Amino acid sequence: MSTSKRDALTAAVELLGALPMPVGTAPAPMKLEERKAIAVQIGDVQPATDGLVGSLAESVANVRNHEHPSWEDLYCMNLTSYMGERMAPVLKRLLDAETENARLRARVAEVEAGSPWERAVAGLNALADADIAFWIEPDGHISGPFGDEHIEWDQKTSRWVLTRDDDPCRPCGCPKRFDRHAEGCPQAVTA
Repeated sequence: MSTSKRDALTAAVELLGALPMPVGTAPAPMKLEERKAIAVQIGDVQPATDGLVGSLAESVANVRNHEHPSWEDLYCMNLTSYMGERMAPVLKRLLDAETENARLRARVAEVEAGSPWERAVAGLNALADADIAFWIEPDGHISGPFGDEHIEWDQKTSRWVLTRDDDPCRPCGCPKRFDRHAEGCPQAVTA
């Protein structure tokens, strides 16, 4: 750097102080390939401790705020060298955070794409969209418009099941054909 450019830079730093480096827009999620490449580059290193992060933040403030001489700034060079030598643990901590963020983003997408409640609502809406009327009975089962199909709670399997009037009796397993009002069926509804 020529002497005049160095003097202009020194004058600007003296007037304005050290300015932050522009970093562009908000970061996009890091791709898996990028995370793998960084992991290879930094090697087997432990993530930065809170103490190291605090020390680096203090060094950044010292570089920005100290009295910058008009000659070689050995103080800044020493601090930036110190920070550079300690970047591998910081990058590991950042890489771990990026990996966790990717995991959490995937989990959020999974939950948003279909929680069990959303799937249940989607099932009921599918009946409505198909113009199939249904009733929710006082005992909690759902019956179709003709009363020949039912969504019942099967106590043996602890599952909701679709039953039809010509199916065996599911709630109790008796050999009779399913009829919610059949005499002799232990689960018969008496209304």
